[in-house]
Amino acid sequence: MVSKEIGYLGNFPQWKMSLDVRAFHEQINGYIRKQDKSTPADYANEEDFPIQGFEYQLKWQPWSGAQLVFNQSYTDIRAHLNPQNLTGTPFAAPKLASSMAYFQKLPGSLDLTLIHQDNDTATLTGSGPGSRVAMTRTDLRLSKSMRWGAKRGEIALVLQNLGLPYQDFAPEFVFRRQAFVTLRLEN
Repeated sequence: MVSKEIGYLGNFPQWKMSLDVRAFHEQINGYIRKQDKSTPADYANEEDFPIQGFEYQLKWQPWSGAQLVFNQSYTDIRAHLNPQNLTGTPFAAPKLASSMAYFQKLPGSLDLTLIHQDNDTATLTGSGPGSRVAMTRTDLRLSKSMRWGAKRGEIALVLQNLGLPYQDFAPEFVFRRQAFVTLRLEN
């Protein structure tokens, strides 16, 4: 693989913002593909394709103890399409992937994190022929820092996927809403 990229990192303290931007072009030669459904399987270095795109991340601290982070990437994989099932390398990554995160320090040693992700369709490893899925997910985390003598720790409530269930990997693996509590102790 040959990778070329150009980027810009800007810090704007007067606006409490930073911006990180990059454009990239990658060339993959001799990508290994399974040749057929025979047993044992036969593989060959048969596919050459470019991947190009851009991504950016904007961080902003609107008030004390808060941070907003917006990230977006556009990825274009210029590979040949498998005419039998319309899957393969061109759909290995979502064309557009976006995320937004909000971090807030609260009184009483509490921290709040809210993250939302939204991805275009992609063919997931293990998802089978013709399967392309999109993913939208929102997670919430509330944590409290603690001390027990010389030990520091944290207890947190985590809520994952506050929205609708979505396929993760093969069709039988569906990521549903989850809630759990974690406890971390340090020496």
